[in-house]
Amino acid sequence: MKVLAISAHPDDLELLCAGTLVKFKKQGAEVFTCHVCDGNKGSKVYSSEELVKIRRKEALESVKLIVAT
Repeated sequence: MKVLAISAHPDDLELLCAGTLVKFKKQGAEVFTCHVCDGNKGSKVYSSEELVKIRRKEALESVKLIVAT
């Protein structure tokens, strides 16, 4: 089985369905993730460029925890 999880924002998958993705992975599924936006908005502290780098790094780290590709 192959599972593709698509979210609008980089942290949506982690907040909404990480447990489900882990469950599928443990059942032997290939799990793939896709974020539609790069997450460059929503901070008064970081520039858009800095925020994209931070959110990309966080997304890659969370994917490792979920064991997705």
